[in-house]
Amino acid sequence: MPPWNPEIIRAVTPIIIAVSGALIGFVVVVNETVTGEKATAAFGLSGTALAGAAGLAQSVRGESTSSRRENQASESSNS
Repeated sequence: MPPWNPEIIRAVTPIIIAVSGALIGFVVVVNETVTGEKATAAFGLSGTALAGAAGLAQSVRGESTSSRRENQASESSNS
């Protein structure tokens, strides 16, 4: 099995995006030469990256399980 199968990629992608957003926020806080406007833009980008990572980290398996149950229920009622 290759080391980068789709499950691994789906698991690692939110982590990478969250870390990049956190790094952007950290650099803005530490860097003294960043102006107010640039800091606002950087915090917006950082927050967007963190929100995107949270959205990608949501489980998809719960939806497939419930849809599978609904399909089984409709098939048994049709029989």
